[in-house]
Amino acid sequence: MLLRLFALLLAVFLLAPPVFAAESGQPLLQRVEAYLNTLTTLQAGFVQVTAEGNLATGKFYLKRPGKMRWQYDPPVPVLMVSSGKVLSYYDFELKQLSEIPLDETLAGFLAQEDIRFDSKVIKVLEASARDNVIRVRIAQAKRPEDGELTLELSDKPLE
Repeated sequence: MLLRLFALLLAVFLLAPPVFAAESGQPLLQRVEAYLNTLTTLQAGFVQVTAEGNLATGKFYLKRPGKMRWQYDPPVPVLMVSSGKVLSYYDFELKQLSEIPLDETLAGFLAQEDIRFDSKVIKVLEASARDNVIRVRIAQAKRPEDGELTLELSDKPLE
């Protein structure tokens, strides 16, 4: 259930037609990969879409490698934190803590020391650039049904 809930989208623009298909977007992916590997800390807003179509928003904090915090806005009573090896999911309403190995989550991709889109762990579903916005949509290679992550960055300058 945690992984289905974790169908995270940092931005929701799935209807835009891709300028680069994942197969032909290698130069684009290499640029994004190089940029992500320069980051040691990051703070961003996120939008999460569940399998049922419900939306949740919040703040995402990252300190690479391994440390993350997903703080949901009310009314979602959830906090997710990783200290490096394990992703802890706390539901305040249920007063329940769940833990899963970080490397078994899609979020773990962002927390890696060395981010690579061509790994055996990640499958690139789409890489596109349009209107000064770059979107890279990924899923776990072995469990794509567990959800997708869409990274959205501005281009020129890439950030």
